[in-house]
Amino acid sequence: MSYNNSAKFDQVVRGNVRICKKNTHTYTITFLKASEFTLYQVFNETGSGNKNRLVVNDNTKQWQQSLINAQKAIGFEPTCLLEINLNRYACVITNAEFINNQLIFRVTTKPIKNYSITVKKGFPTGTFKNVRFDIDSLSSCGGLGFVGSPVFCF
Repeated sequence: MSYNNSAKFDQVVRGNVRICKKNTHTYTITFLKASEFTLYQVFNETGSGNKNRLVVNDNTKQWQQSLINAQKAIGFEPTCLLEINLNRYACVITNAEFINNQLIFRVTTKPIKNYSITVKKGFPTGTFKNVRFDIDSLSSCGGLGFVGSPVFCF
């Protein structure tokens, strides 16, 4: 499948997760059960690509490898918004590992500033079902040419 290089995609994944606090601002999020990552092309204000927008799925292992490639190449750490029981929390994904067939995010809340009233301060711990994750992507790959998912190249 080919992707329009000027296209930008948002990405969403849902899953049952366990969140553990490691220190003041650091947490691990282990997906006990995760859906595929859904990538959907966002509206382009210049009009290019708006008539045939793409929606694609990516498996968790391929998505994780694309994130690692982007982190190694340019230090990319995406911002993520979690929705748990209608409450929203913000964090930054600093690492993603695939261990024993489970996707594990290492996240930090430290860079998150200027909370609005719609985003809860603090971060929950425990086991949660059907958690929604909205994850940002790179605005441009700058010719990095990542193999696999287009998610971090747009």
